[in-house]
Amino acid sequence: MLRLMIFLLLSGCVSTPKRNVPQDLPPVVDNIFQSCSKLDGSANVQVYKEKDFLGAVDVDWAANPKGWRTQVLDPVARTLLDLAFDEPSGSFSIAGPLSERVPPLATENGYITIDGHMIALSPTELPCYWAGFMPRAELLALVSFEKIKEGYTWQSASNERTMLSTLKFISKDQDSYELCSTIIWSRLFGLIQRNIVICTKKAEQLSGHIDVLNKYHVQWTSLDELE
Repeated sequence: MLRLMIFLLLSGCVSTPKRNVPQDLPPVVDNIFQSCSKLDGSANVQVYKEKDFLGAVDVDWAANPKGWRTQVLDPVARTLLDLAFDEPSGSFSIAGPLSERVPPLATENGYITIDGHMIALSPTELPCYWAGFMPRAELLALVSFEKIKEGYTWQSASNERTMLSTLKFISKDQDSYELCSTIIWSRLFGLIQRNIVICTKKAEQLSGHIDVLNKYHVQWTSLDELE
């Protein structure tokens, strides 16, 4: 018990990193940060639990100022799952034949909870990651920014989480890139640390993957043509 009390006291003394961010970011980086409420798309999604393949589906999704909606379609375009998030109420709605396979979804302090387990990812941010961008609001949380050989790296910290991001260019004109973010948060006063890794790659087509709690792996390939 004494060790725990000392740990908690020391944890309370940790300060937020000093902000070290240029006043103006390079345009190619600034363009990565977008409003998540104006995006839409379609993708083929594959889901794994550890090493087990759970299935693949085609998904249509669209965001709006009040949330977003996704639809899982079968090969003849019939809706198997209709999943939506309503930002004003902070609630999810689920319908369709596959709805019973979806674990309970809710929000806690603005973050997603899956079957009661909090994931430090806001539902409103998801459309940005699906489209290969980052939420515009994350700019306000930047605490460091650095140019590296392949591109740029930065860190943000806010509201119980830290995010480490790297943008690497894979073409000389910088139109093609890979963007990876690791989101880290703690539970039980820092005794338990969790993370999510989200990566998107924009090349001949847009693709991405997300690893949740080192247990679930979701990868997607856009069915839309890149502009």
